[in-house]
Amino acid sequence: MARCKHRLQISLALILTTCLSAGCSTTNAVESNNKNAQIQLFLQDSPMSESELYADWAAYLNDFKSAEGENLSINHALNASPTLNNINLNGFKEKYSTLFVVSDHACYLYTGPILEPAVYDFIHKISTQQDIPEFLTQFSPEALKGRLTIGEYSVNCQ
Repeated sequence: MARCKHRLQISLALILTTCLSAGCSTTNAVESNNKNAQIQLFLQDSPMSESELYADWAAYLNDFKSAEGENLSINHALNASPTLNNINLNGFKEKYSTLFVVSDHACYLYTGPILEPAVYDFIHKISTQQDIPEFLTQFSPEALKGRLTIGEYSVNCQ
């Protein structure tokens, strides 16, 4: 139990450090901290928790941020209401949901916490235009098609 609590504390510190160093916005307006990044990631996270679920979610997110570096922009959209073709994406309202926009045209929604690093592997392969192994397709977030709008941010998902 002490080891789990220690992991949680490290994960919380890492995500806060990642967010602060990246200039994440936690206001209602969605502001991209690196508009030139290949991957725009929008988080619907919830207040910090001392749960193992939160620790795992934060650890995988931090690993992805470390691996992608400047290729990734993390944006907190706590009170945003993303729309696809002017229809609200209700799945984004679930705690820890994530929207990915890759290369300003491929859009994916993952509802709920990402607890499988393979989800991030899938997104990485999409962003680097690598072949996707068959086993990895089962970890694909939901592909979105149409005009995605989050606050001032808007992109045509293909």
